[in-house]
Amino acid sequence: MLASAILAATLAATLAATLAATLAAAPARAQAWPSRPITILVGFAPGGGTDIIARALQPAMAEDLGQPIAIDTLPTYLGHIRAGRVRALATTMPTRTEWLPDVPSVAESGFPGFNADV
Repeated sequence: MLASAILAATLAATLAATLAATLAAAPARAQAWPSRPITILVGFAPGGGTDIIARALQPAMAEDLGQPIAIDTLPTYLGHIRAGRVRALATTMPTRTEWLPDVPSVAESGFPGFNADV
């Protein structure tokens, strides 16, 4: 009985020390994200519904993320993407688009079932 009490106390002390060390080290490992301004490319022409919604959400997103957010439209950036000056990570359509056939969809990039097609 005494041995099990000593074992329980040792285990509790070890657990408490491990938890304290982990919590103390966590802020040192954490990095602020995002660390630079963000540009959101809206996939439709300026002034459309999607553009208006993105611009309406912009101030709240910038405040929450602590970074400035620029909203631009795909027609503005399409030439830059095709020329390789801007890298498109993925499209939000269910499949690849005809105007950017080399850019995978979000679903192909590891999020199966993702679909933001409007």
